[in-house]
Amino acid sequence: MLEYFYDYAKHYNLGPHIKFNSIVTNVEPLNTQDKVKWKVQVVSNGTLEEYIVDGVAVCNGHHWYPVRPTEDDIPGLSTFTGTQITGHEYRESYIFKGKRVVVSGLGITGSEIFTAALEHSTAAVGASRRLDRFMDKKTGAPHSTSANHHKPGISRIDKNRVIFNDNSEAVADMIVWCWGYHYRFPFLKEGMVEIEEKPARVTLYKHVFSPKHQGLAFIGLPTVNDSLHPIAEKQSEWFAALITDLVRLPPIEEMERDISEWKNMITKYNVKY
Repeated sequence: MLEYFYDYAKHYNLGPHIKFNSIVTNVEPLNTQDKVKWKVQVVSNGTLEEYIVDGVAVCNGHHWYPVRPTEDDIPGLSTFTGTQITGHEYRESYIFKGKRVVVSGLGITGSEIFTAALEHSTAAVGASRRLDRFMDKKTGAPHSTSANHHKPGISRIDKNRVIFNDNSEAVADMIVWCWGYHYRFPFLKEGMVEIEEKPARVTLYKHVFSPKHQGLAFIGLPTVNDSLHPIAEKQSEWFAALITDLVRLPPIEEMERDISEWKNMITKYNVKY
């Protein structure tokens, strides 16, 4: 994947247009007579630089600020005597050697880490609120390989004992929390975009544009089962067309109505976004 990105950048000669070793510290709108401009402040090699631009595409993703459970989420969490990490911190499977491991959360990342734990740990249990994926569709019973390794969500913790929602338990030396990620944009003023925590999502028109801030787009935020790259590319093309006045967004009221209808839909059908 990394090699693909390198090849992509080389093919389109992107290197000269990328400012490396730089951190964006502030992005804010500037109201001018003609249209909204944006002030972007960047710290590059210790020097503060400022740019005035027509639009900003936020492409930093959201897989960098992991959700960490609290005592309110898991009673007894503070008593746990073993090691706790998030899936974001996981790098190599050798950390599981000789340990009894519980992986909490079996989404894309959690499932991969759990597979590694099954292979390299002394014992491994995966805990998920959704166990239907591990059930036999005909009988409704757990698959034979799943019965001992998959458990419903964690109910509480008592030192090295992890108690699950079905009152079964496992002794653990390590818990890996794979509860997803928060959306955070530290360079934007608080409240500029509406961020919800449970479920985690950002209120945007078609998952891209901020209705109230002309020229501000977010690329690559949706969670999808297939490749995100084609989606991000189409979002980028849309943003480029907007900045160059080839297309226009609907009125604010229409975008907000579209967002409201989308929220009602995913609530009605319990869709995870």
